[in-house]
Amino acid sequence: MDAPVLALLARAAAFPNEGSDAALRAGMTARADTIYHPVATCGMGTDALVVTDLSVCVHGIAGLRVTHASVMPGMVGGNTNASIIMIAEREFDLLQGSGPGPRFP
Repeated sequence: MDAPVLALLARAAAFPNEGSDAALRAGMTARADTIYHPVATCGMGTDALVVTDLSVCVHGIAGLRVTHASVMPGMVGGNTNASIIMIAEREFDLLQGSGPGPRFP
């Protein structure tokens, strides 16, 4: 915004800082947030690094399942709502013993 052409449009800096890297990091840290569902933070799969198995059961904790966008392998191209509903419906089917896949008591 310091360019002469853009300076005509600029008002006050939205996120002022003293110009140092430390101040920039501090400002970003103070304002960082998300309005999105965190995805891919609670991996689903069969390897040793994932949190849940393919039936969204948490490894090592009997009876605990994750029905959340965090089990998705990555961000979807649209709103995550439909994907989360699909995960929940799939888990419901598994719990009820309907549909393909493992059965739960």
